[in-house]
Amino acid sequence: MINITKTQFKVCKVNSCESVVTAVALCNSHYMRQWRHGSPLKGGRCYAKGSKLEQLMSFVDKDNVSGCWNWNGSKSRLGYGAYRLNYKTQRAHRYSYELLVKPIPKGLYIDHLCRNPSCVNPKHLEPVTPAENQYRSPITLASINRVKNYCPKNHEYTEVNTYNRPNNNGRKCRQCNRERWH
Repeated sequence: MINITKTQFKVCKVNSCESVVTAVALCNSHYMRQWRHGSPLKGGRCYAKGSKLEQLMSFVDKDNVSGCWNWNGSKSRLGYGAYRLNYKTQRAHRYSYELLVKPIPKGLYIDHLCRNPSCVNPKHLEPVTPAENQYRSPITLASINRVKNYCPKNHEYTEVNTYNRPNNNGRKCRQCNRERWH
């Protein structure tokens, strides 16, 4: 059995990195950055050391015009910030709201009042029900259809001529339904 002590491991040559060397006096992360980008300091963001707030704010760029705190870290394909904490990825705006305001009640969504999905400013965030969040959304089919006054066959949506489908699945025209069955 080989006896290896801690003093036999070399430490990465990058300042403030205390990881074990894997190649060329660099840890694996810095070596891969050197290989991909030509410098061990380019191409990725090292998490800031310090409190949770300092770590969160290291990814934030404050926009003085709109008041938004734009997320500069990784994002989903829809533009929402992604924050990794304790080996679990979560939405950055939800984490920001919980860290700076209060815990989000179970079953509620966080709505961006500024309509900027990468914003993590808690003043621009509000907990709402899923139905309210969908109603406010500018790009969903439900939000487009809710402003229509007539069905596709030009029958008016009135209280008598309209019924709401269960589970918030939209509305139907009663006259079209009668014509379909006769």
